[in-house]
Order: sequence, then C-alpha cells, then structure tokens
Amino acid sequence: MDCHKKLTVWYSAPSILSLLAQFGKLNEHDYSLLRLVLFAGEVFPIRYLKLLKSLWKHPRYFNLYGPTETNVCTFYEVPQLIPESQNEPVPIGNACPYCEPLVVIESGSEVGAGDEGELCIAGPSVLQGYWDLPENTAKAFLPGRDTRWYRTGDIVVELPNGNYNFLGRRNRMIGTWPLLLARVVAENFDGQDRLSKTQKYEMRSETAEQSASAQHLQSFSAFVAYATLLQWIIANRRSL
Repeated sequence: MDCHKKLTVWYSAPSILSLLAQFGKLNEHDYSLLRLVLFAGEVFPIRYLKLLKSLWKHPRYFNLYGPTETNVCTFYEVPQLIPESQNEPVPIGNACPYCEPLVVIESGSEVGAGDEGELCIAGPSVLQGYWDLPENTAKAFLPGRDTRWYRTGDIVVELPNGNYNFLGRRNRMIGTWPLLLARVVAENFDGQDRLSKTQKYEMRSETAEQSASAQHLQSFSAFVAYATLLQWIIANRRSL
C-alpha cells in the first residue's frame, strides 16, 4: 500500500474500536501513520480502551462528547498512560471553545461546585429547534433564560481539574428506552428470532472460536435491534 493511502485519523463509536481491539488482529498490520483516534457516541469501556492503547501506542486519543442537537461540545485527551488501577471510563472533558456549559438540577437552578446535575449547552453549534415540532423544541431548552441552554439529558459532575465526568441519563429516561427498544423489536421485526438463535449458540459453544463467533452474532443482533428502533422513531416522531 502506498504511504499516502495509509490510515492517519480514525473516528468512530467506541463499540467499533472495542471489537477492533479484540478481534481486528491489529498487530498484523501497519498503522504507523495513524495520528489521531477519536471516539464518540457512547461510553468507552475502560478495559477495551486500555487494550486498544496497548496495540496502538503512538496516536493521540480524544473522547468527544455531544448530542446530535449540539454536535461535539466537550472533548478530553486521554493520557498516554492510563493507570492500571483505573476502572472508571475516562471523562468527557472540557467544553469546546465555541460552547458554554451549565450544570443544573431538575428545577433549572445551577448546581454548586462538585455537585452532579444535568449538563446544558449553549453556543452556535446548538440546534435552533426541531422541524415542525414546537412543543418538543420548547421542552428541549431551559425556560426563563435569555441564553438558549439546550438540556442534554445527561448527568455530569465537574471534577476538581475542570473536566466533566459523565454519570448517566436523567432518571426519567433510564427505564424508557430499554422498554421501548424491546417493544419495537417485538412488534416490528423478526430480529427477536436472531437474538434467540444467538442465545442458543452461546449455550452450545464449547470452543474459543465458537465463543468469539457468538459475541459477533450478539453484537450484530444488537446493531439490528437499534437500527430498527431508529427507523421506528423516525416513523413515529410526531407521537413521541
């Protein structure tokens, strides 16, 4: 392969990188020109991030955070060495230069230093509103403020060094999406059969090769399920 065709920047969801670190046989290929590894969209399990960094040692790693409505609004450069004792995911970092962060409690009041709350974002990258959905738009922003603060729905805490640590979603959202996913999959597509086949495969897998294949099937089934959920959301967006 010519030098100018080699990979220099990688940007994907952590789930792809996790699979790549486990099954991609990275030590068999030349990634010497890789400069940046960017990941976003979900929490990167620390064990797989450590594994990936042990295989790709030389690039700089950045955790990028931001809902679709804000685009990337915080970033965190992963240290060259992650302590062996670290079991928690890396922070989501500081706000990007074009964004302003605000952490609030449910009522909309700003939290005290070191207290957890919902992360809100303002700035030019924030959406103007949802197309033809004025009620949804109104609910998405903090009321009674001159600045348009988008409510991400994500709970964070500011660390002493100024980085934000992602803790999870708001309580009212925790139970909703898994139940919705299960209902959509059960009612709208035959992927449930694929899931059951995966479970049966895992029960009878006896070798390491079969176990790895079962993990691939499980990941694929989850992907199909969430893709179906996304299609359902788009088709039913007015009723959500």
